[in-house]
Amino acid sequence: MNKIHLLNEHLINKIAAGEVIERPASVVKELIDNALDAGASRITIDFAQGGIEIIEVEDNGHGIGAQDIPPAFMRHATSKITSESDLLNIGTMGFRGEALPSIASVSRLELYSCPPEQTGMYACYEGGVLKTLEPASCPPGTRIRVSDLFFNTPARRKFLKSPVSEGNHIHELVSRYALARPEVSFTLKNSRKTFFKTPGNGSVRDAAVAIYGSQFVKTLLDISYQGDSFSLAGMISPPETTRNNRRSQLLFVNNRPVRSSLLYRAIDMAYQGLLLSREYPIVILNLSVPREMVDVNVHPQKWEVRFADEKQVFSSLRQLIVDRLSTHDRSALAGVHPSHYPPIVRLSAYEKVDYETGELLLHETLTPSSVYTEPVPADQTVSSPEAPIPIKVMGQLLQSYILVETEEGLWIIDQHAAQERILFNRIRDQYLQSDPGSELLFPISVDISVLQADLLEREKQRLEQIGFGYDRAGPSSVLLRRVPNQIKGREIDVLTDLIDLLETGDYQDFREEAMISMACHQAIKAGDYMSSLEMQALVTDLLNQDQYQHCPHGRPTLMKIGQNDLERIFKRA
Repeated sequence: MNKIHLLNEHLINKIAAGEVIERPASVVKELIDNALDAGASRITIDFAQGGIEIIEVEDNGHGIGAQDIPPAFMRHATSKITSESDLLNIGTMGFRGEALPSIASVSRLELYSCPPEQTGMYACYEGGVLKTLEPASCPPGTRIRVSDLFFNTPARRKFLKSPVSEGNHIHELVSRYALARPEVSFTLKNSRKTFFKTPGNGSVRDAAVAIYGSQFVKTLLDISYQGDSFSLAGMISPPETTRNNRRSQLLFVNNRPVRSSLLYRAIDMAYQGLLLSREYPIVILNLSVPREMVDVNVHPQKWEVRFADEKQVFSSLRQLIVDRLSTHDRSALAGVHPSHYPPIVRLSAYEKVDYETGELLLHETLTPSSVYTEPVPADQTVSSPEAPIPIKVMGQLLQSYILVETEEGLWIIDQHAAQERILFNRIRDQYLQSDPGSELLFPISVDISVLQADLLEREKQRLEQIGFGYDRAGPSSVLLRRVPNQIKGREIDVLTDLIDLLETGDYQDFREEAMISMACHQAIKAGDYMSSLEMQALVTDLLNQDQYQHCPHGRPTLMKIGQNDLERIFKRA
């Protein structure tokens, strides 16, 4: 008996569906691709239970004729390519002819479609089998309703996430498409509410406002470039506006949403020296390159691309971002672009400065700031301190590091990480001793996405515990009435960080992560000038903190270079 045999068509379709259709968002992606290829200027996506129960996509494209419906549900049947050479010049979103048969094989699918000036048609498929095909009255365009996804593959259905999680994936996906194709009006809704509707006027900024709210795009910088074989358009954030992950880095190649490690590296290199290692800029960029210079036939879901000249794409993208940032604010590019340092003001050794406000505190006796006593480690108890170590603040390096001379040699202190540790300890102690929040005299209105507003409603109790108090002011806005005491002027930045944290679920202790975010946003930044007494006060305060060697994120606050190290470097030893 032969052990090797051909699989039947029904089983082949189920296997192929596993490569193309991973979750409800995969269905939405394939149907949006078809709608865009059909020339739609309006696309509406509706879903229920995270798309597990129902997904409906409607467009006003050119529709599918009656004679084309049966072959459209056959594997590798497509109108988008006809020969091998077409693979080198792909201008459509889809091209493999796998989407509709893959979706139909693992769901119950209904299709209404009507080409211009023709009779509409209705088709019904169940598990990939055609059940009904008949004329029907429907508007021009196509409407596809997918229900009971994975009803015939219970193992796949069992591994889906919760409806909320799957719905978030759909929201993220449609948001990407709406920004990739701002000339198309996208509407995303479920049975209860409309999440967003983009205007379809061709403006990426207007589309971003419709999706994420005006606060999201408020500080973003427009960027554009038009060359012979490479063009770029979109928005980027200045160094002072960052996120904790790459979720706000949205990249498109020839208006196709992609994920590319090459492009991510170029962005990282452009911002190198401006951001901390855990900070990521907001990026919404569309790269346009000749079709023959990019390969989109790499991944079954078409998320990955390859460039014929990766080096040119990398260097061009990096340099364009660097150039745009330099025109925004050269002082923010300390260490990357030349800058002029203001003179250091020398004040009396017995005058103290508050390095948070910059105010000089006169007529206060200062504990000898040139003497430092080693703090007691958290896991040890020492009855009397060790002999004090004399220290001398020498100055500021690259407006980011404080140079300190000690008997042991040279200390280099990261000014941001140092103050972050100080502020974190202070916030932590205040949370243990008193009410963490205070009422605002004038409430602050914050525009966010509908999805984020829903999240804040669900997590209201958790956020109240750390000092926030707010009311929902509309479908996509909240009114801050109460905020933590330590984040004056940074209320929206900290709230945005906490929304990102709640969306990803990437935390063990939410309260501690919230305190870290507060300290990070309030701390002095790399590139900020500090006077001599500001540095002295900062160093003195740091060296009297517990766990002073590291910031709350775990990065070192200082580096010690001993006399022996220096003698070895200069070959004196």
